[in-house]
Order: sequence, then structure tokens, then C-alpha cells
Amino acid sequence: MKKSGINHFMLVAFLVSSVLLLSACGGAPDVDRLKETRNIKGLINVPGYDNDEESSQVGIDRREAAWQALVEIGTPAVDPLIEALDHDDVNIRRFAAGILGEIGDPRSADALVRILSDPMVETIALASLCKIGAASSAKALLAYIDRDEVKNGGLIEINLNYVQPVLSGQGVNAAIYQPNIPGIHPVVIADERPFSVSRATPAEDDPPNWNALIPEAWRALGAPESIQLVLCWDKIQDIELESIDYSGGVTGKRVQEKCTVTLREASTGNIVAQAVLLGVEPTPLQTFEYEEDDFRRYGMVTPEILIDWLRPFVES
Repeated sequence: MKKSGINHFMLVAFLVSSVLLLSACGGAPDVDRLKETRNIKGLINVPGYDNDEESSQVGIDRREAAWQALVEIGTPAVDPLIEALDHDDVNIRRFAAGILGEIGDPRSADALVRILSDPMVETIALASLCKIGAASSAKALLAYIDRDEVKNGGLIEINLNYVQPVLSGQGVNAAIYQPNIPGIHPVVIADERPFSVSRATPAEDDPPNWNALIPEAWRALGAPESIQLVLCWDKIQDIELESIDYSGGVTGKRVQEKCTVTLREASTGNIVAQAVLLGVEPTPLQTFEYEEDDFRRYGMVTPEILIDWLRPFVES
């Protein structure tokens, strides 16, 4: 009887635990709980939850919360996310590929290059590689150079990451600058500031994006080791040329941008040239109808001004 009692107890316990297990497997994942316990694999598997809710706002919110949680966890999530790139569920593969781009760890670049052969994940993997900008992915990205996010984004991001030490006067593994040899001496416009807008749509008030506006022959796309020059963007000041107080407390100002730039050799970090570039001089202020209480005419240093200054150093 004692033995039977034990068996009965074990059976009840087994049934109860099985019900709980099945319930846990079938129920919607609790993202808050997964985040609280730092259950990385549980968060990665959220898109694999198969339920009608997944096409609703509830499901979308759940996946977004899991995405954000993994991005916040960051580096510790990289290896499990790389493993998830081989998951049977395409939703999980796409999810993992996108998050790796947000985290930006160069260790994931090789794995993302590998899954470019998967047509279901290619677009997301490509976008993530463009965000990461790892030199190891340069050759793979060349196959997609006809796409703006690669030519004007990913390959430029690789160049910018590659030459960052040059900003502080250190050399990188690059081609030697020999100005007396005819030809193009590839250049990168570098800045400590990251891109502030989409890489596929360069902004004229954001110098790192100007790499997409200089002649394509200057860019060393796909071959960062062939870069010879680095244009280091430095101090930016505004020069007030004119200020007029109009009636009614309205003030008009005419301002010209002043930028200091330093051109360095990529291979040594040594200074080749320095310059102070002035923006286009704005037209003089005059009496006219206006809508705002304060207004300003601003003369910015444009990409054309910088390109004209760079040309003698890059083309010889």
C-alpha cells in the first residue's frame, strides 16, 4: 500500500507538472518576465509564438518589446542571436538578423554575410551589415553596390569605422600617400559624430554624409586598405556678419559658417594640410515683409566648397 501511495503521488505530480508545462508552452510569452530574468533565448523566440494574436497589435507590441529588450541587453545577446540565424523559423531568423544590426557588434558580421544566401533574410541581413560597418564584410557588400544603402551607406560606414584612429593622429593599414604619382588618392571625410540621417539620403548639413556626395572615384568603396587621405572635420563656428533690429522687436542676422579641417595621411596620421573654410556669404539684410519674430540668413560650408579644396590633394 505504501508503494502504491508513492506511485499515486508521483503520477499526480507528473500530471500536474505536465499540465503546467503544456500551459506554459501554449500560452503567450511574458516579455516583461523574460526581460526581468534576462532570458535571452526566450526573448529571441518571441516571434516564433504561433497564434492569431501575432497578426494583431498585441502581437506586434510583444515582438517590439522583445526586440527592445534584446537591444538593451546588447553584447551578452550577440552569441545567442548568431545561433538563432540558423533557426528553422524564418520569423526568428529575420528577428535575430535585425537585432544584430541594432546592437552593432562586429563579431556578428561574418554570420550575417553567410545568411545573405537566404532570400527570406537577405534584405534584413544586408541592412544590418550596413549598420555595423565591419571591414570583414566589405567584399560581400560589393555584390550589392548598386543599392543606395550599400554604396552610399554600408561601404562608407566601413571606411569611416576603419579610419577612426586617424582622427587622433594614429595611422591605419592603408596605402601610402604619394602626391607626386599621378592618379586618384582616395579620401574619407571623417568626424567623431555618427551619421545623423539615413545613409541612403545624405544630408548637406552633416559632414560624415558628404562621403556620398564626393566623386565616386574618390571613395575607395569596398577596399578600405586603399584609402590614402582622411579629411578630419574639426571646429565649427558661426561668424555674425550683420545684425539689424527692426521695429516691433524683430531682429535679423546674417551669419557665415567657419569650419576648421585637417587633412591627414591614413597610413601615418601625419598632417598633410589644414584649412579654414568659409561658407557661402549670405545676401545682405534689407527691409522686407517677414512672418517670424526672428530670422537668420545663414551661409553654410557646402560639399562643393570642401570638394574644391580637396581636389588638388586627391587628384594629381
